[in-house]
Amino acid sequence: MAECPWNGCNRIRGIVFPTIARIKKGFYTGDDSWNRVIIVGFEPFYITWLRAVGGSNLALFIKTLNMGEWEGVEFGGSRVGYRHINGVKLLSDGFELNNGGASFDINRVGYGYDWIAFGD
Repeated sequence: MAECPWNGCNRIRGIVFPTIARIKKGFYTGDDSWNRVIIVGFEPFYITWLRAVGGSNLALFIKTLNMGEWEGVEFGGSRVGYRHINGVKLLSDGFELNNGGASFDINRVGYGYDWIAFGD
């Protein structure tokens, strides 16, 4: 049986899930910065955020503890299905967006992003 890497776990059919103790939501407006830090106030293990500007610009992003340091996934946007994204990193007190100064999907200038972070 899988070990529990968090403070508390639930097991469903042999799959380990954290017992969620912390949830926080927020909003940011994209500014195209190179290193944008979003302070959550705890170490998240899962973050999802939504860019909701209508039409083909609607996209859902996911970052988990199991992904590579700067990796994430995007669903929607101008493409069908999903794609791998770079530029999001979990921190001890939030997450960092790093788009190299390009108008990348996770921090596009003027676009609004709602996010939810989960931690233990």
